Order: sequence, then C-alpha cells, then structure tokens
Amino acid sequence: MKLSVGGDIVAHDADGDGVQHPPQLAAGLSLGEYSALYAAGVFSRGTVISTVALRGRAMEEAAAGLDCSMTAVLGLERKKLQEACDGAAELGVVQICNYNCPGQLVIGGEKPPWTGRGSWRKSWAPSGACP
Repeated sequence: MKLSVGGDIVAHDADGDGVQHPPQLAAGLSLGEYSALYAAGVFSRGTVISTVALRGRAMEEAAAGLDCSMTAVLGLERKKLQEACDGAAELGVVQICNYNCPGQLVIGGEKPPWTGRGSWRKSWAPSGACP
C-alpha cells in the first residue's frame, strides 16, 4: 500500500504544476482497493492506514492456530482446479479463494493436501502452475 499511496500522491500532480488533481477513476484489487478509495478521496490518509492495519489484524486472528496457506495457480481453467479441490476433500480443506483474473486463480486451505510436490498437486498442476 505504501507504494500505491505514494504513487497516488505523485500522480495527483502529474503535470507538475504543484496543484493536486483528483483522479477521474480509481480501482484496485484486494489491498489495492484501499489505495483506490484513498485516491478517490473516500478515505483520508489516516483512515486508510488504520483500516488496512485493522484488516491485517483481522486476517491474522482468523488464521491463528491454523496451518494454512495460499498460492496462485496460473494457466489452469477454473473447472479443472475446482475438480482438483473437490477431489482433495478427504485430505483436508482446500478451495479456490480468489479469482484474480483470467488465467490466475488462488487456492487456499490447510497445508497438507496441496503444498509441496505431492501426488495430489501433480495430478492437475501444469508445469509452472504453482510455486
């Protein structure tokens, strides 16, 4: 967020005249949504910082005591990835949790069924699909 807000401050004076020009459009994904709200004037700098800090604490508390993780999956169709997640149900919880853009999905859940180079992952992951 630091780079996004910093870039926003510079972008507001893109023509270098020293006058702040608010954006006509602002958008963001995930954490970038907060930067977009700041850029659009919805949040003050203090509000966006405290809101992002609250979000981080809430996410940390939600995962406290859980051995879980997330990873991006590149170049795999949603249907095939959903089938793989459904097929791993007996190994633990794993699900599609973000639809970032075409060609990039994110899965998350308990670590055992899908981390590492296990046979479950090898059954569906194309080369380079996951770290």
